[in-house]
Amino acid sequence: MIGSMIDVKQAVSISRVFMASLLEPGRAEDLRLEEIQTSEDERSWLVTISLPAPVPKSMAAALSFSDREYKLLTVDGFTGEVRSMTIRKV
Repeated sequence: MIGSMIDVKQAVSISRVFMASLLEPGRAEDLRLEEIQTSEDERSWLVTISLPAPVPKSMAAALSFSDREYKLLTVDGFTGEVRSMTIRKV
């Protein structure tokens, strides 16, 4: 392997900065680290971040409203690049 793997704190920091860069002002103020693990091949960090969910606009949406959204970010363990962001269902 070329180079050394970034540590867990770096992976979390990269994930938070990435998420904050995508969100409108105000939604990034309450980002929370929920989970972190290495990928099966141990070359990436899998970081789950939660953020406040947008307020529902209809009564039907309010019935299934969750106050948090969860995003799973895959951070390359050697370059620190965010490779993907997906919705994490809980």
